[in-house]
Amino acid sequence: MARSRYRVALAGGCLFLALSGCGLQTTEVHPTSSPTTSPAPTTPTTTPVTIPADKLNCDNGTIITIQETTNLRLSAEADGPSYTVTHVKAENGNRYATLLGGDKTSGIHEELQLGDSVTHDGVGTFTLIDTSPSNRPSGADGGGGFATFCFEPEDDFNINPDLLN
Repeated sequence: MARSRYRVALAGGCLFLALSGCGLQTTEVHPTSSPTTSPAPTTPTTTPVTIPADKLNCDNGTIITIQETTNLRLSAEADGPSYTVTHVKAENGNRYATLLGGDKTSGIHEELQLGDSVTHDGVGTFTLIDTSPSNRPSGADGGGGFATFCFEPEDDFNINPDLLN
């Protein structure tokens, strides 16, 4: 009987010690007298973009989408111009893509902002109407953003019929 009282007293003492903070770590929060401040957020500078409705809807042309690292054969002729895009990106609220390509005699290499146009003489006009940057790190296999253009061919340019479907 004496031993069971000793165990109860020992257990009760450990409970008391535990509740009193012996071996128990606590954290107290004390209010500070001055409020903490965080740096003011910076707002990226954006340039408003207005794409004319006829370009956005591509009323006078064909919508084409090119993925980075691919080669788009735009012409029906085997040796006709082909194009690719690079640097499809969004920076400071603006969207960009670089269009490059052409044929053996002429070409273009132009960074466009959403809504910008570039004309390749003898081929037609490309207007950047949408971009979708890649989520993959630069140089990753299988990556590459997309750039969408309204392509308005010149009257005598023979567009690849596969692009019209």
